Amino acid sequence: MDSDKNETEAMTGTDAVDTPPRYRKRGRPQKDDKLNVIDGGFSGAVKRPDPPEYLPTTHKKIWKQIVASEPVDFFQSQATQEMLLDLVGHRAEIDRLNAVLYQFKNEWIKNGEGFKRYNALIKSRGNETSNYSKLATRLRLTNQSRYTPAAAATASRNTSKVRPWEED
Repeated sequence: MDSDKNETEAMTGTDAVDTPPRYRKRGRPQKDDKLNVIDGGFSGAVKRPDPPEYLPTTHKKIWKQIVASEPVDFFQSQATQEMLLDLVGHRAEIDRLNAVLYQFKNEWIKNGEGFKRYNALIKSRGNETSNYSKLATRLRLTNQSRYTPAAAATASRNTSKVRPWEED
């Protein structure tokens, strides 16, 4: 190789590197090798909304669980965050009512006053659950609000029954 290069230099009297090529490449001429960086949206300020400071810790925990289960930009508008705040309140109240109902003893129901209290708790939990369900559907957090019946059937059919990490 080096001998060919030296022969070319000797014949022409110039360095082979300085000579322009005899042919031109096809296509568009190349531009400078400057790289253009395109912002893909990952460096922006989009992040999951934090719960309001005034919320109790149980409410904050529920808020973070719900927000973590959705895409990062899902709760960016003020309206969805306010609906999420209402949803968190309903979920916390359902949990509180469930704790009271689970501690309710059967012998208390036999008493007339106990029966009235038990019915009031059941009715209150039903109202809270209904409100929670409506808000979750409106926020599109439930599968019912995301899938058509045919798509839901396909997703259900294609879901594995046992996950690999749950196998014993």
